Amino acid sequence: MTILKIAAKWREAHPEHVASGVVLIWNNKAYGWKNELRDPSSEQPGSYAIDINNNVFIAEGGNDYDGAKCWVATAINAGNMADEKYYKIFSTVKNAWWQQDKYGYTDEYNAGYWSEAQISIMTLDDEQNIVEYKPSRLQLRLRGRD
Repeated sequence: MTILKIAAKWREAHPEHVASGVVLIWNNKAYGWKNELRDPSSEQPGSYAIDINNNVFIAEGGNDYDGAKCWVATAINAGNMADEKYYKIFSTVKNAWWQQDKYGYTDEYNAGYWSEAQISIMTLDDEQNIVEYKPSRLQLRLRGRD
């Protein structure tokens, strides 16, 4: 059983904690809940915390006696970003990428990106090519898309 399934099963058994907080997992067993991600020093290094959006954090650093030093976000996530595709727009005439505000062009690093749904309603000309793009979790989080 994956840690996401372990957390979901624990929440089913504890309906008072279904809509908030993080489920704590150690050695593939759920052992508790906290109202928010906090106090890594009270957890073993290597323990997991799973929030209601299936974001997974791992306690790292420290030792068994003093607890972990910090929580670190992992790439494990079964949230809504898993199936969504994103795209950047490239102009073959200007040899540059569309900015997020759609009012100019820039380099690839600073280029905007849009979801498949957003792209489908845009009017693009023959000089603009859509290019699939995979934004980082941080980029999606900053947009409130995770």
